[in-house]
Amino acid sequence: MNILVIPSWYENKNNKTHGSFFREQAKALSELGHNIYMLYVDIIRFNEVDRIITTKKYDFYEDEGMKVYRKKVVKIPKTSEVIVANKVRYGIEDLYNKYIKNSVKIDVIHAHSFIWGGYAGVNISKKFNIPIMVTEHYSGYGRNLFTEEEKKLISYSMNNCDEIVAVSSGLKDKMNKFTNREIKVIPNMVEERKIIPIDNGSKKEVFEFLCVAYLREVKGIDILLKAFSEAIKVEPQISLKIGGDGPDRKFLEELSKKLGISDKVKFLGALDREEVFKHMNSCDCFVMTSRHETFGVVYIEALSQGKPVIATNNDATQDIINKNNGIVVRKDNIEDTRDALLYIKDNYNNYDSYNIIKECYFRFGKNRISKVIEKNLLTLINYEKGLIK
Repeated sequence: MNILVIPSWYENKNNKTHGSFFREQAKALSELGHNIYMLYVDIIRFNEVDRIITTKKYDFYEDEGMKVYRKKVVKIPKTSEVIVANKVRYGIEDLYNKYIKNSVKIDVIHAHSFIWGGYAGVNISKKFNIPIMVTEHYSGYGRNLFTEEEKKLISYSMNNCDEIVAVSSGLKDKMNKFTNREIKVIPNMVEERKIIPIDNGSKKEVFEFLCVAYLREVKGIDILLKAFSEAIKVEPQISLKIGGDGPDRKFLEELSKKLGISDKVKFLGALDREEVFKHMNSCDCFVMTSRHETFGVVYIEALSQGKPVIATNNDATQDIINKNNGIVVRKDNIEDTRDALLYIKDNYNNYDSYNIIKECYFRFGKNRISKVIEKNLLTLINYEKGLIK
């Protein structure tokens, strides 16, 4: 298949892991023998002066066999999301006409998130009669973030694509408010790595918790720090590493000092994919106290390393966390989180790392999930050709 992939957000020089799951899904399809053509409109905020200066208006590069075409668009302050949506729409159409239209016959489109890659993809689908599947990842459905105009564009896109996919059951339930159409659930994937038997029970003197996230309010790192400061009063032999960067980093570093735990908390800064896995492999437990999360790829990445996970009761956890691999706590609840930190530390031997890895690969492994996506895309093509009624 010639597959046109349209992500709504993607990696840039300031955030190397932004939209990493879009890239990994596309790469997995490429490894199955399909040709991947990716179109991305990079919306750069007006205050990102360095990116405005250094980013080309148009860019093309090959990424492990995938062809990636990008266009820069600068977002003027106070621009509405509807205007941004149409900038993405016209930008994607510009890239399609410039690089794809006269050189490649696209068989199917796979767009990620209706805001706004899916909206742009539906435009290409209708203009050029190409079937489209849109996979939704965005957490905004549960946070009432949309204006009435945005809701209309989302509903329009949902009702004009060929297949709708959500990455979790919780997200699907919230998306049902926008359409009466069937929504399938296909989770994100994690790459299978060689399973190395792990000795349950940390032999390290200090039990290490790890959190990896983009540091902003929605990730709830403030709650984690407050809970950790309470847990350390009971169990001094614990530490916390926080990977990732973001607008709240300075605030969180100051909060850790205010709580008197800065000697036990280490901020790692931005991490690339291999660095994330390195830290997940060396920690004892992964914890992320998000206020909203549609899937949480980092949860399954931690499970793939055999680590128990502490997570909040968001859209993601009902499909991922169970009694064998972690604990679910209430959102914004310091006491719940403190108790979970202490419980995992005291009961670490009860979590079978080898079985955590095996279950993770069975449910979320790249080999299985990529074939599910491939099957759905092939079905759309065959339906379009009249081979399926």
